[in-house]
Amino acid sequence: MKFFKIFIVLTLLFVLWIPNFGLSKKRNLSTPLSRLVGHWQDSLGFEYYFSPIDSTTMTGSLVRVVPEKEEKMMEFIEGMSPLIDKSETASILKFAGKAIYYQYKILSQVPNGQEVQIAILLPSKDFSRFRFFPLPKEVTFNVKKDGKRMNWSIGGHTANKLTNPIKYVDSKTSPEEE
Repeated sequence: MKFFKIFIVLTLLFVLWIPNFGLSKKRNLSTPLSRLVGHWQDSLGFEYYFSPIDSTTMTGSLVRVVPEKEEKMMEFIEGMSPLIDKSETASILKFAGKAIYYQYKILSQVPNGQEVQIAILLPSKDFSRFRFFPLPKEVTFNVKKDGKRMNWSIGGHTANKLTNPIKYVDSKTSPEEE
């Protein structure tokens, strides 16, 4: 009987201590930049994967996955008018279902607030001829304190209403991550 009581006590202690030993990852919501890290998706199906900032290079990676469904792409193109020239539609549709890789650098953040401004470094030359797919060079994200939603703006103007709000999906920082 004494062995059984000791076994129960040790089991309870082990179960209660698991989170303290790093076996359970808790998301860091302390700053807008820390809340930005992870996998996000907007209402049209665009997915965004943000890695943490590397302390040596002060850059992180951003992967943007374009939705596969043509109707979602057309909805996006319509919503971005007049920024997107209708003659670019066929070229834009070629990106359906593809991942585009960027690097980003933090420009500023309000540590106790919700805003983080980043510079997005252009992707490979293959994508740079399209105004639409290289994201704007400077983007401000308003990441809610609960870390579940964010909006983005360019030059103080809220971006396409169709893509806002963007919702947090999970902690993955790339589409290849299992």
